[in-house]
Amino acid sequence: MFDAEAAARFLIGQRKADAILGAALPEEFRPKTLQEAIAVQMATMKVLGPIGGWKVGAANAAAEPSASPLPLSGIQKSPATIRARTRLVECEIGFRFAKALPPRGTPYTAAEVMAAIGTCQATIEAVDPRFSDFTKLDQLTFLADCGIHGGLVVGEPIAAWEPGMFAGLHVVSTVNGTLQREAVGSNPGGTDLMRLLVWLANSEVVRAAGGLAEGVVVTTGTWTGADLLPAGAHVVGRFDGFAPVEATFI
Repeated sequence: MFDAEAAARFLIGQRKADAILGAALPEEFRPKTLQEAIAVQMATMKVLGPIGGWKVGAANAAAEPSASPLPLSGIQKSPATIRARTRLVECEIGFRFAKALPPRGTPYTAAEVMAAIGTCQATIEAVDPRFSDFTKLDQLTFLADCGIHGGLVVGEPIAAWEPGMFAGLHVVSTVNGTLQREAVGSNPGGTDLMRLLVWLANSEVVRAAGGLAEGVVVTTGTWTGADLLPAGAHVVGRFDGFAPVEATFI
């Protein structure tokens, strides 16, 4: 019988600075189903939580999304300092929910999800996998490791937003003042961010967590790829019309 709590304990242990990172989860800790991967996420949040946010994304605009809960302890306001072992950085768009969306028998509509959102803002996600090479992870291990999440920095809210604005959204990221990335409409999961949010609100993993709580921040996938940074790097993400979001990685 799969022991999700034992798998979570192993992964939490791999978060230590002196942990020796392996290429894969030991076989006894490797989830074989989505339900087992979600159980590891929930067991991890019992130790690292409470849940303060979520990450959701997709491989492309037509692909089934996936999601992971994020511990409140790892969410900071911009500007922030993040301690990370791998120091991979992604500039993203996030949403803070002003109204809870608890589990229910009928799916939430796009209008209901839209009405529950309080603010929209730029974010920086720190990606810090518990493995030596995250590019070789299977999807269920990726999910069990909470989407290889390391931390989230949340910028100031934009004054006004609407779902169609993301189709041509321009972003620039800099590292130590030097241009790193520049792109337009570049989220691999597509620029229909409401698709991701509606899927999340109705997802099995959110249901397992008791729904989307009031106040959670949802970040919706990278617009700038995942850049590996040196220690001490200062990153600024600038989306047109948004306040800059910035973090220093140590």
